[in-house]
Amino acid sequence: MMSDVVEDKYKPVLSFIGALGLIGRGLAAPPGTPQGAIDVMRTAWEKMITDPSFLADAKKRKLRVIATDAATIEKAVKDSIATANPELVKWAAELAYGKKM
Repeated sequence: MMSDVVEDKYKPVLSFIGALGLIGRGLAAPPGTPQGAIDVMRTAWEKMITDPSFLADAKKRKLRVIATDAATIEKAVKDSIATANPELVKWAAELAYGKKM
């Protein structure tokens, strides 16, 4: 893991950028979405990531499925937002796009 070999000063930006992989696997809804709708999406997600037909289709298409439950994805989103100050976001953008922002 990169987090095991980088200096401590780089760990916040590494963690922030690294969360994108996990977050990208899930679904997002805007603030104010009714809890009932969130519950439906969560249940559907949990069923999909364990559905044998879905997994077989993904394998046939040579897609990698990393089954991550909704609670873990939600925690990653909340943790990323909680630690994302403007300087960190700017630093991550500079690393991602290779130029000063």
